[in-house]
Amino acid sequence: LERAVAALGRRDARTFEQLVALRRIIRAELLPTLVDAVGEAGDPRGLAFLAEVLYWSEPLALDIMSQIPRLGASGDVTLDEGMRVRLRPYLAADRAGHCRAAVTALAALRALEAIPGFVALLASEDRGLVQNAHWALKELTGLSFSPEPEAWARWHQSELSWAVRSKARELQRLQS
Repeated sequence: LERAVAALGRRDARTFEQLVALRRIIRAELLPTLVDAVGEAGDPRGLAFLAEVLYWSEPLALDIMSQIPRLGASGDVTLDEGMRVRLRPYLAADRAGHCRAAVTALAALRALEAIPGFVALLASEDRGLVQNAHWALKELTGLSFSPEPEAWARWHQSELSWAVRSKARELQRLQS
């Protein structure tokens, strides 16, 4: 089933629309297989199905977050933003597996608003979380600071200060 759905997803984008439409009647025990198939298809349009499953089947959150890096952002601003908002609460270090998956998923979705959460994770006792958060910060920013939270916190604060001071003026200059 997984291979068949993935093959359909690679050949016909309507597959994902059909999965979303059928989600309510799909048997619960088939959902993990379908989530994996959407990831295997590798089509960002599959994010709509993953978002739908996450909304209705919270226990599959780890499986869903694990597939998002295979898809990336969908290109639908509302869908991508909704998924980023839905995943940010998983940045809590008390559930390390979920947190690691959330870090990689949020980085794949280009969740710049998750940067403060990533910076906070740099102070974690869990070396894996620190490594994931550091990777995500470098991936999103293009910077290569060490994994010390202080350096990233200073940089982030300076970016926020710039946005408050200069962003409107610079956007106005671009428009002119």
